[in-house]
Amino acid sequence: MDRTIEAEYIAEERVLKLAEPLAGVRNHETVRVTIDDRRTTTERGDWPTLSEEAGRELVAQAAGALLLEDERRFIDLPKSPLWWGEEKPIVG
Repeated sequence: MDRTIEAEYIAEERVLKLAEPLAGVRNHETVRVTIDDRRTTTERGDWPTLSEEAGRELVAQAAGALLLEDERRFIDLPKSPLWWGEEKPIVG
């Protein structure tokens, strides 16, 4: 089975970081990697790829769920409304 995916190489750790697990590949299974060093004509610069953004979104959702679970232990959420305000200095 041949597939093409994008991965971030972290040289210090000698790791290829994937945005999502490889379907059909077991944990610690050996895979063959082919490096395609061709550069695209349009450089993306520092803009993240869609898969990078999707990974960040999943991490953010998981962190938010953990935070809410922890806050429920010591905050009575139904009786603790969130208040948002803006200060405006009045000189008079």
